Amino acid sequence: TVQKRQPETSSGAFHISSAKGKRDMEKNKKHKRELGTGIVFLFYFFVILLGETLIRVFTEDTFVNIGLLYIPLLSLCGALLFTFFTCIFRGVAKKIVMSILLFIAALFYAAQVVCEHLMRMYFSPYSMINGGQVTDFMREILLAVGACKWIILAELVPAIILIIIVCAGFRLRNTSVKALLLVLIAAVLICGGAVGSTYLIDTKGPLSPNALILRTDNFKAGVSKLGLGTAFAISGGRLLSGFEPEPEAFDDRGSDDAEKTAYSQTKYNVMPVDFDKVSAKTDDDTVKKMNDYFSRIEPTKKNTKTGMFKGKNLIVITGESFWGYAVDKELTPTLYKMQHEGFNFTNFYNPLWDVSTSDGEYVNNMSLIPKAGVWSLNESADNWLPMTLGHQLQKKGYTIKAYHDYYADYYERTETHPNMGYSFEGIGTGLDMDPAWPPSDLEMIKLTTPKYINDKRFHVYYMTVSGHMAYNFEDNKMAAKNRKYVEDLDLPEEAKAYLACNIELDRAMEQLLSDLKKAGRLDDTVIALSGDHFPYGLSPDSINALAGRKLDEEFEIYKSTLIIYNSKMKPEKVDKYCSSMDILPTLSNLMGLEYDSRLLMGRDIFSDSKPMVIFNSRNWITDKARYTALTNDAVPNGSGSAGSKLRMSQKYVDSINRIVSDEFDISRLVLDKDYYRIVLPQ
Repeated sequence: TVQKRQPETSSGAFHISSAKGKRDMEKNKKHKRELGTGIVFLFYFFVILLGETLIRVFTEDTFVNIGLLYIPLLSLCGALLFTFFTCIFRGVAKKIVMSILLFIAALFYAAQVVCEHLMRMYFSPYSMINGGQVTDFMREILLAVGACKWIILAELVPAIILIIIVCAGFRLRNTSVKALLLVLIAAVLICGGAVGSTYLIDTKGPLSPNALILRTDNFKAGVSKLGLGTAFAISGGRLLSGFEPEPEAFDDRGSDDAEKTAYSQTKYNVMPVDFDKVSAKTDDDTVKKMNDYFSRIEPTKKNTKTGMFKGKNLIVITGESFWGYAVDKELTPTLYKMQHEGFNFTNFYNPLWDVSTSDGEYVNNMSLIPKAGVWSLNESADNWLPMTLGHQLQKKGYTIKAYHDYYADYYERTETHPNMGYSFEGIGTGLDMDPAWPPSDLEMIKLTTPKYINDKRFHVYYMTVSGHMAYNFEDNKMAAKNRKYVEDLDLPEEAKAYLACNIELDRAMEQLLSDLKKAGRLDDTVIALSGDHFPYGLSPDSINALAGRKLDEEFEIYKSTLIIYNSKMKPEKVDKYCSSMDILPTLSNLMGLEYDSRLLMGRDIFSDSKPMVIFNSRNWITDKARYTALTNDAVPNGSGSAGSKLRMSQKYVDSINRIVSDEFDISRLVLDKDYYRIVLPQ
């Protein structure tokens, strides 16, 4: 019986063992096709770190700095947070969420590469929310995509492969509550540790990692030292929460013990503002700090140029991408004539701000530093702006007009320019002209001068567009129109196209002078022209070719020209360091207008005030030194590059850095508080 049963027992055991083995094999196979929480994290970390690396290699000027420490750490934190959010979901929903987030992360970095190539800056959360009108420039965007295609593919293709892996029959294992908590705790600890270390590592200078997190809103510096994802998150957090760093007690551009002085309006460019009285009427401590700051500022003195053009007509022009190297005796003879027969400013700088053209207009018209993270000109549309030239000359009985040869509502100019005092026309609101890209400045001048030239006194503001990128002869109508004048030049094609675009601006100025002369108004009219920014649409090779040498991108690339011209004036060379922020106070002084120089960040160039040029990067130039904020390095003027062994005294550098920091803070608060309405009521 035992012998008979033995085979049965053995056979039964075999069948049982075989079934169990089969189940185990199926179970193991199933587990092999599962992706755990660790794999999810690694996928995110790879895509984020790849994006940060590509940004650093292909768009940033400096590769080796403290960012090499913080970017991997904060990317690790970001990947953990993405993992936490993904693992809240289960089943198919988890796959969908992970695939979407991987693609968004990759697309975000790819889009930022395109934006930086196109505009030499990254888009902020504010610009992303309000940037729907960017579709007007799809041809430029597509060209930038073509130029960056390999970088874009390097970011997108790995992400797409990972998405395919997630979707190709693999199951995402459900994550326990305990594991979720561990992921979140790890993210908080790593992020907290990174932030805490900023109090100990690289703590000096206005762009230290700690300052960028807690005090200074500088997106580009944040990308360099903290990473693009972190800089974007900080900016977005501030935008959503409304957080604004509270400024410290302001300096006074002079002695801390300076007494408040009642300045004479006959000797100084001031208005009768009683700061103490204003402070007594408010409970806002920040406004009180601002009042105290401004009351201790020494205003600029009136000088031999005060009222030089009093009573004359005034035409102010912001030239799209107009740059000093576009002025040429043969190619742009009218611009050359105006530059050399008017005031010739040899050390004029035109910094590039976060919102390129809009911020360029803001600085030229307001003499304030744009607020980071927003479109300052748009934000000012409901503010009282009594010191714009439009409002100042409106009080004098001038006809006030403004024109732009592109769609009038672009950058909401239909709201911003009337608020500066102008009766505004653009394409779609009174300016009937060909919208082909880019439109013609010459055509705009021909259409608009009859609208004001016979008025008793007039002030006109123009924002041109013929100099806009992209600089080629296929897509740029103005470049194609004037190609014959530049085709024999020994320059790259896009450099020639840029000059061809500016020939149109030159022809527009020729037409303007001709129209004024025919109407007998030339001698009684002052023309001021400067750019909104340098032509960032040009490649570095083309920029250097136009300059005839390799330009330093910290300072020299922003050196340009300001034209202030009247046909009856004597030519005068002005070597003082100055910038676009000085245009408003300088023109106000020349026109003999009442304004308060304490309430503007720029300075009358002809005054005896100390010169200062401030850049968006927190770099600065004075008559003594040049300072590079990213490296916290200052050298005496004329001593060569920022790497020179010569150094300025730390006390001097700290004092100027404090002034620069104050002017950034004060400019932001003037905008946010609608401060002019408080101290200069309408």
